[in-house]
Amino acid sequence: MIALQRLTSSATSFISGTPPAKRRRIDYLAAAPSNGVPIRCRPWFEDGNIVLETEGKQFKVYKGILAANSPIFKDLFALAQPSGNEEVDGCPLVQLSDSALDLGWVLEALHDSERRKNTSGKSMTYSVLIAFLRLGRKYEIQHIRDQALEKLELEFPTTWRGYLARITAHRESTTATGYIAPREILAMVNILRENDLAGFLPAALYRCFVDDQKGRVSIFQESSDGPAQPRPILRVEDIKACSRAYKKLIRLQAAECFAWLRSQDRYCYYSASCYREKSLIEGKIFFPVPLCVPLGEWDATWVSSLCSVCAASGQAAFLKGSKEIWEQLPALFGLPNWEDDDFTFSYFFTSSNSS
Repeated sequence: MIALQRLTSSATSFISGTPPAKRRRIDYLAAAPSNGVPIRCRPWFEDGNIVLETEGKQFKVYKGILAANSPIFKDLFALAQPSGNEEVDGCPLVQLSDSALDLGWVLEALHDSERRKNTSGKSMTYSVLIAFLRLGRKYEIQHIRDQALEKLELEFPTTWRGYLARITAHRESTTATGYIAPREILAMVNILRENDLAGFLPAALYRCFVDDQKGRVSIFQESSDGPAQPRPILRVEDIKACSRAYKKLIRLQAAECFAWLRSQDRYCYYSASCYREKSLIEGKIFFPVPLCVPLGEWDATWVSSLCSVCAASGQAAFLKGSKEIWEQLPALFGLPNWEDDDFTFSYFFTSSNSS
């Protein structure tokens, strides 16, 4: 039996089946076997020539496909098999230490072209994203990791243009495949740190911050798994960073995004009326407790009582101010600026093409 060094932690179980019988059922939902007999899971090819096992789940796949996509598996299969090595269905058995959930997603992507289309880009779910990040890195499957990084760029943009595109997409995606829920965003911050992807942290922490301010989730929310003693999903340093960023963002928001509320447009049609309405708008936004308005998310109701000139100039000033704050976003969370982190995320897209 071959064992690979444990590099990733366990996650929830992946797929299910029934205990061994005359014909074994292969399915997607199940608990770990209670009788100690491994469960056969998808992908399971009857003519496969290697069986991978982890967390009581077995996958029968093809050596050639694994070796062609992963230099780690290629080197493993090149080793001479020890005599008496355990077999399943006449195939060598390889014991792994990965999450069965993660392994199942990656094996499906490597062996099923139709499923590969459903696990890329916008449609990639949170569990697939985590699997591709972890195992793409561990087994050096570059195209799997690249798909995960493309999804991260969509979810946690590193450019202002990308951020505006995400806002537009998000308005229509809360029920779509691939939508990442607020609680999952909290966990993603930790995953980004584990994978040395600091370039995506400013946008990820900002989303945690905004979701907390809107009451969608709390940055202090406790993890439902792990030790008996409850603990926040976010690390202490990230909770502190979000807390410090709040006061800074409120000040910047007033100075950069809403300064137009305290000025008068010279082309205003109804000077006195608009000036009075702007004072009322400012009161709603900043009193009694200042609202933290998400960058770039203009609310047309703010200016519904203003003339068209003041409304247009107000929106332009808001978007310009939002862009200015975006450029400062990494520093607000105590992170290097955008340019300093370019290498962190762009390297993974280019390394496979340059080899």
